[in-house]
Amino acid sequence: MSTTYTSTGATATHQLTQASLIRLLQIGSPLLTALLSGLSLSTSTLLVPRLLESPSPLMLKQWHATFTQGRNTIVPLSGAAAAGFAFLAYTLRNAGSVGGSNKARAYLLSAALCVGIVPYTVVVMMPTNLKLMKKMEEMELYGTVNGKAKEVNVVVEGRDISERDVEEVLEEAAQLQRQQAREQERGAKQLVDHWATLNLGRTAFLAIAAVVGLSVSL
Repeated sequence: MSTTYTSTGATATHQLTQASLIRLLQIGSPLLTALLSGLSLSTSTLLVPRLLESPSPLMLKQWHATFTQGRNTIVPLSGAAAAGFAFLAYTLRNAGSVGGSNKARAYLLSAALCVGIVPYTVVVMMPTNLKLMKKMEEMELYGTVNGKAKEVNVVVEGRDISERDVEEVLEEAAQLQRQQAREQERGAKQLVDHWATLNLGRTAFLAIAAVVGLSVSL
């Protein structure tokens, strides 16, 4: 008799623990996904416009820091949310309750959307990411070349040529440098702005996942 009571109590405790975990995931997974969606949205709408106000070399460094932090934060947390949705789908499918199959499919959709930001980033955003990283290298190289050009100007000024020739050489070099700087500035800002637009796609993935998951949980 005592063995039966012990077994029944253990089963009840297990069921209570599982129910508590399910309820926690029903609240936590959509909430986490919604927070990640808001973070992604604020990056595109609030942070990037401020980055565009900075000089291109600084802007690109700030973008790279933002990109790295997002990769190390949003991706693993969205994976955790996807795991929560997948567990809920598995639990409902096995429970065999009325409407459980439809809810399970909805949770699977949310999980797929959370995971979907990874292939979206690779297929849609990666070309822009690579261009921005290449632009960072070009900016660093341009700074090095610009420094070398100033050294050449000093050498030219020390040669035995007319002052007019020196002024013409220096003016042409200065004009070329200003033109290159404007082109670099314009290209870098366009890429960062385009990246912010593409990032809204990831925001949409996460927002839809949160809405679908929350609608099923309520």
